[in-house]
Amino acid sequence: MNLNLSTILSPTQVPPSGDDLPWQAAIKLITAITLLAAALVLHSGRANAQSMEPRAYSNAPVGMNFLILGYVYQKGNVLLDPSVPVKDVSIEAHTAVAAYARSIDVFGKSGKFDIIVPYSSLSGSGTLGEEEHKRSMAGFADPAVRFSVNLW
Repeated sequence: MNLNLSTILSPTQVPPSGDDLPWQAAIKLITAITLLAAALVLHSGRANAQSMEPRAYSNAPVGMNFLILGYVYQKGNVLLDPSVPVKDVSIEAHTAVAAYARSIDVFGKSGKFDIIVPYSSLSGSGTLGEEEHKRSMAGFADPAVRFSVNLW
């Protein structure tokens, strides 16, 4: 059986010549890539993070109370972009932490409840142009309340 496409299809339905097909496929591919890139760039998703501390999920007998005290001292120079007109920047920080934790029973699983209160004292100095500047501040940092449950 011999079929002629021009007799079956009207002139508006005749497929394009072989030269037009790669060009149209290239345009479709570029359009799809552009739309995908725009969707990824314009998507304002939320960034998630977590804080993994050692022994955050360690088992402890139910009903145990913990009082935690800590101290951190930091001193050093601050590295800045060379184009910034600030030079010789250094800081000194003292941070004390007080925390209370209690191990609890959560539906047959071990859990823990923590309250953490940090206090910091920070002093810094740097040179802007020819003038030296100093700044000191002290106060409570953001407290944290944490509830954790071991699922295993």
